[in-house]
Amino acid sequence: MPELYALFEAVSEGARKIERETRSADNPLVTLLLVVLREQTQQIERLLPKLRDERVELADCKKEIAIVYNDDDLLDSYFRSWLRHLKWSEDPFEAEGEHLLTLLEEMKSRLKEAARLLEDRYGYDAVKYVIPSFYLPILR
Repeated sequence: MPELYALFEAVSEGARKIERETRSADNPLVTLLLVVLREQTQQIERLLPKLRDERVELADCKKEIAIVYNDDDLLDSYFRSWLRHLKWSEDPFEAEGEHLLTLLEEMKSRLKEAARLLEDRYGYDAVKYVIPSFYLPILR
């Protein structure tokens, strides 16, 4: 499952970059964002060794996968709220926030691709309770 490994590894790298870039921001939304980013990164670190095994079953990694996807949903909400705050308050960090939004969207795109690969491998019925439906392909 080298493709899945690469996709989740890229998501983890993106999360680490967002964490580094937002660490200095003094805002309660960023505090929430950082907690979720750390949890997502920890779960991906637990998931990656499992994805090295070509014979890994979904049951062996569904907890980590579910948390990664649910964290991404939270990240999107917290990040966009923070970005609205930056715009509203005319914060000088707004330009960096816009740049990081692009990175967050790339992470989501990789998670959608990973969801497609997981569905192809294990089937829709197996992943529908692990991966939120808005990450899965619409057409079946």
